[in-house]
Order: sequence, then structure tokens, then C-alpha cells
Amino acid sequence: MPDPTAPSVTLPMGVYETGEFAPAIDAATLRILKTRSQFGSVPKGTIEAKATSKDPTFGMVGGELGADILEKSGWAVMFGTTVSDTIKRKLQPLIKHRQDEVGNPALCPILDPPRPGQTAAQWLAEKHKLSLNVVAPEKGVPYYVMIVASPEDVSFDFQYELDLYWAVGRLWLESAAAFERYAESVIACENLERAPTARKIALFAPDYSGKDNGASKLVKENLIDPMVAGSLGDSEKFARQLFIGEGATKQTFHHLFTGAVDGGPPSILFTASHGLLKLPESPNLADSQGAVLCQEWQGQPPPLESYYASWDFPETPKVHGMVHFLFACYGLGWPKHDTFNYEKKVPIAPAPMMAKLPQKLLGAENGALAVLGHIDRAWSTSYREAGAPQEQGFVDVITKIMGGYRMGSATDQFNFRWAALTIPLERTLNQMRTRRGLEQLARDQWLMRDDARNYILHGDPAVKLKTSKKAMPAIG
Repeated sequence: MPDPTAPSVTLPMGVYETGEFAPAIDAATLRILKTRSQFGSVPKGTIEAKATSKDPTFGMVGGELGADILEKSGWAVMFGTTVSDTIKRKLQPLIKHRQDEVGNPALCPILDPPRPGQTAAQWLAEKHKLSLNVVAPEKGVPYYVMIVASPEDVSFDFQYELDLYWAVGRLWLESAAAFERYAESVIACENLERAPTARKIALFAPDYSGKDNGASKLVKENLIDPMVAGSLGDSEKFARQLFIGEGATKQTFHHLFTGAVDGGPPSILFTASHGLLKLPESPNLADSQGAVLCQEWQGQPPPLESYYASWDFPETPKVHGMVHFLFACYGLGWPKHDTFNYEKKVPIAPAPMMAKLPQKLLGAENGALAVLGHIDRAWSTSYREAGAPQEQGFVDVITKIMGGYRMGSATDQFNFRWAALTIPLERTLNQMRTRRGLEQLARDQWLMRDDARNYILHGDPAVKLKTSKKAMPAIG
């Protein structure tokens, strides 16, 4: 087992159904990595501009002051080419709701989707004569963009790139009825005078009694403990409810969705756990991949009673108005092939998919507002660098959510991190062509960069918590 106290350790948060841990990065992939430009389809100048900006929300013109006001920022929906007319019709009430808020048809359009394989930069240039740049909503693409499409229809890569500047969310659910319920839930929540959730954040983090590969120890010591010891939620008057180690059981996780915890359902649920990884040929891959491994898992091939999958979600949940921040491998979805293996196209699944548990959360009657999570593997580089905790990115996002930021704007810190980490990574890879001994540094920088990129928002990016004192009174 790796020593999780070692500065160079980078561990993913995933366990296969066989009991094996999610793999690390191999040497062959690193050799290929140094031959490739790390700017990809995003212009180098775009990355550098984002990385060096001093604007705290380097997205929309006017930054934070305008991002919260839909009359200024605008809102758009993009339907994938295969989305049925029935789904479009079921979402019409939400579209009408946003159109009424924006009050200007030009700032609330329905956007054409990209062509297959088209990058965000190409789509912006071809469809709207725009570049990846600070967003001016009146130029045709509003700041908030909700993609309604499967990842087969509109790729994760397209979403990553557009999200560098725009505030993007993806909504993809199990059925037309689930889309209808989501639209009803969002509208109902925004029309309530009082929030349906309590003014608290619940932190759920199993430690598996130390019987994993050390990843849970890294999470606890470098992310959970610093957040608990710090001032998370204090200025926003949010209480903290802890389910750490032995308290992070499957039953407790279920109770968080049924409201059967002290004080009722939390406004924010933050979970840090291993995600269940399935073999590509597994018959129930779509329903259980990315499931949350709870404290009951003790190092063996995970039995049913040790993880929380989509089929465990209650029929009558109490999650209305909740935001779930889900940190786990494949927690929100996965591509068809492993994006961290350049030597071979290692299959993950028959097709890119969204995880089912978040879909249940959003598609339930009186469902959650949004889920923020990870595509592909989630790594310890998210919160640990240079041998020390680096929890501030998580704290920034959570604090903004507590402060009532719209979700698409609140999560921009991860886009900053992606852009900022690309610059030193490219420099290190260039140096590797003439110097030895930089492999470990390049690996860590690459994982940090792509790990930040792979966070996406599931749901309408314009939703936000009702955090006024009247709508959500402080506990106690």
C-alpha cells in the first residue's frame, strides 16, 4: 500500500467491483504526454489570459456584479440533436420561467448544438463569430448555458472548453418525466418564500477503518479536517453536520436523502468517498458505476450492502432545494475511454454516460437543484499539492454556494485552476525533452490540471440556494 504521507503520492478515489483499486498513471502514458501540446483545441492565448487574470470571476463582462442578474447575464438552452420533442416540451415551463426573468428574447435563446467532433472554440467562431473570451451576453451566447444532451450527443470535452468562460451546466436525466419533474422542482423552489432545506452543510466521508489504499486518509487529513478546523460556513451562518469515519454508513447516507437526520435535510451535502468502478462488460454498469462506497466497505470486493447506488434512492426523498457536491471517481459520469491513459484506448464503458444516482437526485419529485461532481477518476491532487493540504479551491466554491451565488458562477474556481495549471505543465513537458528527473513533477501537474478540468455541473447553471435570513434562518 502506498504511504499517503509521502509528498509524491497521487491516489484516485475509486474501487473496482473486483476489490482492486483504481489505477495510477503508467510510465508509457507519461512518455506520450511529453510529445503533445497541453493546450489542445483551446488557443494558448485563451488559457494564458484565463490563468493570469486578476478578475475573481473572469467570465462575464462586469464579473460578479452582473453574473447574478439574469437580465444582464442572460440564459440559454442547447438541445442535442437527438433530444426528443417530448423532452423539449417537458422543459418548456423552465425555459419560460427563465425567459420571464431575463425579459429580453435576445438574451434567452435556444442555441444550436455543435457538430460531431466540433470544439467549443470552433463552434463559437462558426456559429456566433466569437472566440473563447470574456463573455458579452449581447453578442449571442449568454453567460449561463444549460446543455440538454447526452455526452454522446454533446461531448464532455465541449462542455469543459465552453465552461472556461461561460457558466455551463448539463441536464441529462433518465426519462421525459424526470425532465418534467426537474423543471417543476426548480420553479417551485424559486417561488417559495422559505427554503425547503436547513441552513447547514453535511460532510460525509468514510475512512473504511484504514483498509483502503490510503486515499481516504489523504482526503480526511488534507480536505475534510482542514475544512472542519477552518471557518467554513461561519460568516454565512451555516452549521456543519459531520458524518466522518464510523458515522459515514449507508443508512446515514440514505437518511440524508429522506430528511431523517437531526435538523432535517441539509442545503449542501458534501461527500468524499471511493466511487464504485465496474468492468466495461458489467450488466448493471449504467445503474451502479460511480456509486458511493460507504463505511461498511472494508477492503474486499464491495458487497451490495457496502455501497449506495441509484436503486437505493428513496421513492419519496426530501431533497428539494439541495445541492450535492460529490467527490468520487466516476461520481457524475465517465467517458467511453480512460482519459488518463494515452498508450491505449482503455475502455470504461460502451459509451460516455452520466451517473445514475445524480440523475435520481435531480429527476425526483421535489428533487435537488444541482449536483457538482467528477467525470472519470478523481485524484488526491484535487486537494493536496507540494506535500500539504490545498483545500482552498473547495472552500471557495462551497462558500460561494452558501453565499447565494448561482451554481454556474460559484464553480468557476475549478476553471481558473485548470487554466493556471496548464502553463507550468507545458513548461515542464518542454524541459523533459532535454532534462531527466522531471517525470514525477509532470505526472502530478498533469493530474492536477485534468482533475480540475473534469469537474462539471449537473443541472441548470442559474439555480442558487435561497440564503437570505428570512428564506433560510440560521440554526440555533
